[in-house]
Amino acid sequence: MRELTLILAFSLFSSLLFRPLPADAPNSADPTTAGATKSNRMGIGAQIHITTEDGRQQWNEVTTAVGYASSSDSRVHFGLGSNRHIEDMEIRWPSGIRQTLHNLEVDLILTIEEPQR
Repeated sequence: MRELTLILAFSLFSSLLFRPLPADAPNSADPTTAGATKSNRMGIGAQIHITTEDGRQQWNEVTTAVGYASSSDSRVHFGLGSNRHIEDMEIRWPSGIRQTLHNLEVDLILTIEEPQR
């Protein structure tokens, strides 16, 4: 695998430097929702609740709103520390459908589709 270092230079602001994470960097999960059945197509408003292997719980909501006149990526980010998998992930879709996934891998971008039921 090739590593990439990226430098972004802005005329009005400081430059930003992005480097590859070291091999011992903390794990993460970045689920993205696709509400193609009953909810809106991006799953905006879906609530995601995770339980990690060490028993810790986190939740977040799918949104693109981050401030006045701006938006962001709709992926939801969970920092997982040293956990190597997610025990359970529950998604509460805007349509009211609840979906639970088990034993998920980490350090991936997961695309989760709303079930038909």
